[in-house]
Amino acid sequence: MQRNDLYKIFQLSSIFISRYEYNQILIQEFSQYSQSEIWLTKLDHSDYQLIRITFSPASQYVYDKQRIETYLTYLQKTAGNNLRFLDIHINHDKYDPELEEYDYINIDEGYADGKNVMDLYPEIYNAIHQVEDERAEIFRLKQSVQQVLKNRISSRYQSDVKAPYATMIIIGICLLMNVFQAYLSRKYPLPAVSVLLGGNYTTFTLGLRQLYRLITCAFLHGGIVHLFSNLYSLFFLGSYMEKRLGRWKMLSYLFLSVLVGSLSQGILTENTVTVGISAGLYGLMLVFILDGIKNHVVNLRSLTSLIIINLAINFMSTTAWIAHLGGLLGAYVLYHFYESENRTGPGLLLITLIVCLFVRYLSIKTISPLYGGTDLEVVRIISDLGFKNYSNHLYQRLLEVYQKYGG
Repeated sequence: MQRNDLYKIFQLSSIFISRYEYNQILIQEFSQYSQSEIWLTKLDHSDYQLIRITFSPASQYVYDKQRIETYLTYLQKTAGNNLRFLDIHINHDKYDPELEEYDYINIDEGYADGKNVMDLYPEIYNAIHQVEDERAEIFRLKQSVQQVLKNRISSRYQSDVKAPYATMIIIGICLLMNVFQAYLSRKYPLPAVSVLLGGNYTTFTLGLRQLYRLITCAFLHGGIVHLFSNLYSLFFLGSYMEKRLGRWKMLSYLFLSVLVGSLSQGILTENTVTVGISAGLYGLMLVFILDGIKNHVVNLRSLTSLIIINLAINFMSTTAWIAHLGGLLGAYVLYHFYESENRTGPGLLLITLIVCLFVRYLSIKTISPLYGGTDLEVVRIISDLGFKNYSNHLYQRLLEVYQKYGG
């Protein structure tokens, strides 16, 4: 027998979706007949993570039991936790606690019996009401639910950031620093110029305790190809991630990756001048992929050019590939910190990682090799720029570094 009240199942389910943020996962045997039902889930709900709304009477449970348990078993394996289930029947059956082992409600227009969930879902008790035009009501509710889901998806994939100002500022700083590098390198060696402007160079970073170089090295680059390949990647990837994650979260991924990459490079390789934001880009690329896989929106085709460019640069002989791996590690740990419901464990892991890297880096006893020529060039540039007193002071401090770390 056909039903003339199918709109009731939409009235009830729309309340759970729009007001209580449940997601519709299954419509079982949806037709004009009495077995129509909708399944809803909200895995982070504290009481009921799974809800069935059905027209079948509570007495029908004995016939539905096997199917319900099959769904529950599958969803529990998928969700990885124990789901609590609420069975809602749209009819006037008398509630009998012996009928069903799960919490359930019999509900209809002006009628409710069974489990009292007024504290959890008060609006469902008045959700069902008669309408004059059943089809118009179903259409209206469908449109309403679709708009709610559309808004929910939009809010998940976009932050409040309208324009990627942080990304543009970083690109601007990199371009400006490159202008300074290009101007000074017409007269002085590029490695010395890079050290002067903030490159990561163990003699200065560790020996002189100028730890800011672990970050400032990201704004410098080793030539025009290195600069524009990185800025190309940053423009597209950084802009997207800033809009997707928000400005401060994107910056935290970018610069934590740079920091971990710089520390890793200093710990595991010989002393050399390292520059570039590549470690941060590798971190952002990893987060992009992890986030896309988690939310089923990753488009590897859009990443192809970025991956090819970064891999090509990574295999250049002068590339600090250890810094890139460090960037991936830093981003991976920070991603789990942000994505975990309980951040205590990932937070401790993140702190432990940074502390251990700093302790290991600061415990280095020998800096090898020491480049006296490069260091003297830095001193000479500073003197030529008119800072003779500081250049003399720097020269004396470098002598102390050689005595302490020269082996």
